[in-house]
Amino acid sequence: MFFNQPYHKRKLSSTRKPKKTWRVQNRKKVKGATLCLCLNIGTDPPDVRKPDPSAILQCWINPISMNEPQALVEIGNALENQYKRWQPKIPYKKCLDPSVESLKEACTRTSRSIGNGRSLFHYNGTGVPKPTRNRELWVFNQNYTQYIPLSIYELLSWLGRSSICIMDCANADLISEPFIQSQTETQPQSDYILLAPCQQEEELPTNAKLPADLFTCCLTTPIKISLRLHAGLSLHRTLLPDLPIEKLDNIQGHFSDRNSPLGELNWIFTSITDMIAWSSFPKELFKKLYRDDLLIAALFRNFLLASRIMRNFGCTPFSVPSLPPTHQHPLWKTWDLALDICISQFPDKNTSENRPYKFNSFFQDQLIAFESWLTSGTELQFGVGQLPIILQLLLSQNYRKHALLLLVKFLDLGKWAVKKALTVGIFPYVLMLLPTQDFELKMILITIWGKILTYDQKCQEDLVREKGYIHFISTLSNPQLSPENFASTALVISLLQDNYLEGKIKCHRSHLLNICLPKLDEQSPIVHQWACLCLSKLMEGYDEAKYSALVDGISDKFFRFLKDPIPIVRACAVYGLSNIIYENRTQETRTSEELRMSISLLAIANDGSPLVRKELLVMLTKLVCFYSDKIKDIAMDIDYELGKLENNKQEIQYDHNSTIFSMIWKSLVSFTLDPDEEIEQLAKQFIQKLKIYWFPNHSHLFKSKDDGTINYLKKELKNQDLSNNSNTLQPINKSNRKLKTSTTFRKTTPRSLTEIFSPNAKKSKDSFQEINEKNKTIENIDLEHEKEPKTKPNIVSPKNPIKKKFLTPKKAESTQSIIYHENENDKVQKTHSSKLEPLRSNLFDMCVDTFNVPQEYTSNNSNLIRSYQEKHQNQNQNQNQNQNQNKNNNKKKKKKRKMRDINSIMKTKQAMINDMKVYSSQKKKQQITESCSVMDNQTKKVTSIIFHPFEPFLFSIDGRNTIRIWDWTVNPGKSIKKFENGNSGKSRLSFLSLVNEYDSGLIMTGSTDGIVKIWDTFLMNNRDEQPKMVSAWRSFPYLEEKSTSKDSRCVFDWNPDNGFVSVFGENRAIKIWDVNTEIEYQTLPSNCEQRLTSLKHDPQDKNILFGGSYNGRFLVYDLRDKRSTSLKFAFSEHKSRIINICKQKGDENTLITGSSAGVIKFWDFRYPQPVKTLNLHNSLTALEMSDYAPLIASAVKNDNVSILNTNGELMGKIGYYDAFIVQKFGLFYAINFHPYQLYLAATSDSLISVFMPAYLKKN
Repeated sequence: MFFNQPYHKRKLSSTRKPKKTWRVQNRKKVKGATLCLCLNIGTDPPDVRKPDPSAILQCWINPISMNEPQALVEIGNALENQYKRWQPKIPYKKCLDPSVESLKEACTRTSRSIGNGRSLFHYNGTGVPKPTRNRELWVFNQNYTQYIPLSIYELLSWLGRSSICIMDCANADLISEPFIQSQTETQPQSDYILLAPCQQEEELPTNAKLPADLFTCCLTTPIKISLRLHAGLSLHRTLLPDLPIEKLDNIQGHFSDRNSPLGELNWIFTSITDMIAWSSFPKELFKKLYRDDLLIAALFRNFLLASRIMRNFGCTPFSVPSLPPTHQHPLWKTWDLALDICISQFPDKNTSENRPYKFNSFFQDQLIAFESWLTSGTELQFGVGQLPIILQLLLSQNYRKHALLLLVKFLDLGKWAVKKALTVGIFPYVLMLLPTQDFELKMILITIWGKILTYDQKCQEDLVREKGYIHFISTLSNPQLSPENFASTALVISLLQDNYLEGKIKCHRSHLLNICLPKLDEQSPIVHQWACLCLSKLMEGYDEAKYSALVDGISDKFFRFLKDPIPIVRACAVYGLSNIIYENRTQETRTSEELRMSISLLAIANDGSPLVRKELLVMLTKLVCFYSDKIKDIAMDIDYELGKLENNKQEIQYDHNSTIFSMIWKSLVSFTLDPDEEIEQLAKQFIQKLKIYWFPNHSHLFKSKDDGTINYLKKELKNQDLSNNSNTLQPINKSNRKLKTSTTFRKTTPRSLTEIFSPNAKKSKDSFQEINEKNKTIENIDLEHEKEPKTKPNIVSPKNPIKKKFLTPKKAESTQSIIYHENENDKVQKTHSSKLEPLRSNLFDMCVDTFNVPQEYTSNNSNLIRSYQEKHQNQNQNQNQNQNQNKNNNKKKKKKRKMRDINSIMKTKQAMINDMKVYSSQKKKQQITESCSVMDNQTKKVTSIIFHPFEPFLFSIDGRNTIRIWDWTVNPGKSIKKFENGNSGKSRLSFLSLVNEYDSGLIMTGSTDGIVKIWDTFLMNNRDEQPKMVSAWRSFPYLEEKSTSKDSRCVFDWNPDNGFVSVFGENRAIKIWDVNTEIEYQTLPSNCEQRLTSLKHDPQDKNILFGGSYNGRFLVYDLRDKRSTSLKFAFSEHKSRIINICKQKGDENTLITGSSAGVIKFWDFRYPQPVKTLNLHNSLTALEMSDYAPLIASAVKNDNVSILNTNGELMGKIGYYDAFIVQKFGLFYAINFHPYQLYLAATSDSLISVFMPAYLKKN
């Protein structure tokens, strides 16, 4: 598989988009409470008629059992203690049977003490009249002789702008209007929350078996009221007749102890109510009510229980904001089951009180349910009901590991899953667990933090504030860390530093540099990649870290990776080197190290990976921005000198090839000719912005393409020497780090940039020694010359108007040219123009996204889930086996197509071998002359065609720029897709092949200018999607097609066995490109006086390459020999241009060659001469051999296609009239056999015809 890495499937210019925040906005915590109890014990209100007996308990206290003042105090203290369970530290103001004045004083004190927080107001009005229609509550006068009305608006003004009110009174709906208004206003001035027990015209329950403040009991003591009501049902009274209800109040344990019966029951209740709210409420409302404040969350959990209980007694509790009804939610049955299990274990007179308590299997069952959903229902984003329980289980040491593993699997589903997890409240849990000492848990947590920081980088502040970075760096320093775990940890630390200076400072002071630098010397590519990225993020925008890194020799380590076989590692090395550049220094204080490093990086400008070239382009734009003034004059001089050459002016007096800045500028301009469309557009856009920045008053003179500079660059790069080859790139020599300066430029013409720094240049020493010894130009370069005004005048080129305004008047008079001086408006506009920004690299974003893909835990965490289930869930073994089987089935589905293709290959191949025996005896069956499909390419001539081996697709290219995909199984053939290759200038398509035909089916194209492009046509996934360029590179630097001949300037061959692309180009050189590494593997001299016209790899030996030349020589190369002696054999049997070289995959010895004179020669490597020669007595235009069938097809000029066997015997002919009902005379430009079936495609002009044997057509 080639070109199957994640970065091949993503645009180079795409970046991670910021996501909407998941945090609760304007969080307000309860900071004070006022408890108002209007009980008036012993006196019933006048508008309420109570039965006898009636409910009398208040906060589970019987007020009749003591005197009235004492009972009132006890009830107030009991209510305060119930609230202190959730908020023990806030001040509580108790108002017991208050007057208006005392209530106002308590409320205003609370309002002043909370600041920007929220206040709690609890009102128990069971001892006063009902609220009035005027929205008034009732309190007492100072002598307790009258009921005094109190407006709800006045009360809210005392409480402040933010409060939560619990109104435990009848007809509470009458006072809800101000609360509703605060929630519906577009710009609310207040934020009020209301919880009330009943609607208008509804009465509070008065059943003697219930407490008088039933709503308050549900809100403050949910476990106690649930057990009492559940145990009081007739069914339980029948099953447990001897169980006293009061005994349920003494359930063992504490709320905070989850290993006790009471703690477990409370834990289950919290989880169930969270699940009900999560699955029923809008997510924003869930965050506000359940993740804003601990007390508010507890009250709303308990409110769900109150809504369920009180409906059984004729009350309909309501809230503001309004909540969806949840009293019939199916999870309440789970709560009933938990109560049943708990009550059934209470001892009676027949059981011992010391029997062990059997804990509930609720959480184990929920884990199994969540894992089942992850296995089978991951495509449904709404089925995440157990997610709140997963968070609850993180608090339990027994369930934590299993819950974390399931959480990671859930987060692997995508960014939507991360958003849901953050919304439900994962963040404080995983932050709290960071100090864990368990290595497995720590690595799982690091993976989770990688997902979180990828989704929301603002979590950096939380990690720095809580010192979480210390735990990550300590993990990174573990010498036993595996490469995968190192990459996960480095990812989190890199995200922690991304665009966050405080994070960089903390990591640098924690010795991150000393930890990561030794990792660059290890052997793992993933360690190299993430060590580079981690160090790059540390240095990016942080000069102190850059200085320390340079002192430690980081640049030398990065330079070693510029020839790494992994493209992503090379790109990360370039990314790291670009971040070493000091961004905050002035031009005068910049180090020579930066410039020397920049020159060495230019050597990889011809890298085969667009990913690497994009990073180099980004670095060049940084240098241009930082040295804008110096490069500005050099860029104009290059254009000016070209203008003199074009207009036959006087000789050039100054040559800026010797300056580092001219090298940077010409390399930047060269990217406007990059074969990758994205890189080309980025370079053009930056140069356009750069010129407008330089000359804001002359922006109308600029076009999107600098043709003069580009043509100048082409002329220079065309003449580079390709005779020497070296794949070594040396780092900077520390002895040559200081630049020697001079006040003048050298006037000698140096070697070109590409000749010195190209991968093909001969380098016995490092790059700078090469320059210093052979050119002596950089040694005398003047890096300070731009500070002084130029005194020597330049000649004005009439084609360069911008140049004119920088000339002196004296020189202008001598040249009789109009001079434009830089006026004040130019200076002012340039001063106020926006800052020139370099291109932004998205390499880090790409690496983060590709690393955060679903992972199978097969290393340190292997079989962790399975072992956990075997330990704690033996009773569910069968179910777990079914889940594992489903997981395996999903993997099999992904490989189904590949397995089918492999089986198809084997069956078809064996069938072809069997058919060969039939062909030897029945010649008529070999006559592939029956046309089964004809396709019209309209007016464009088809020059190359190829079958897809397993799908009904045929690919074609014309002699220009168009690629077509056809369905040849219908007649006439149907065009499925058509797209342009994006050739530049006069170049044209000349080569077509398939890559990964067993899987995705990529298309490889080659152009006459040496550019190779890889296209994904999405035929296997989505035929409606437009083709996407996967990769592209330039085999030879800037070849320009000028010839009008039909022969291709560059000749290509693709070897799928080893992933080599062989390209013959100028200077009689053959370049071998390795698509596995996306770099040039080697350069071979053709050792032929004429250019090659055909290249073909040996299907049996991947190290053998055949070549055919224009003068008829047949050449054999050995790729293992990288010297000039790689040519092993040269045969001169042909006297004219070789059209093609063919060799069967199933035959180790037989090979044929065909020349334009119509001569076909059969070769056997066991003999030095051809074993057979066949003369067609006509000009040969195309030659092809079947991969497995003993058939050869040859096309001759103005005649027909002949079908021969491997013995040279004629098996049939395809006449011109047989397939193409057009003019009589024409040429067959291309022919191609189907790899595994007896089909032949042939092209003539714009028509494509597919032929088959007659007996197959009858069948």
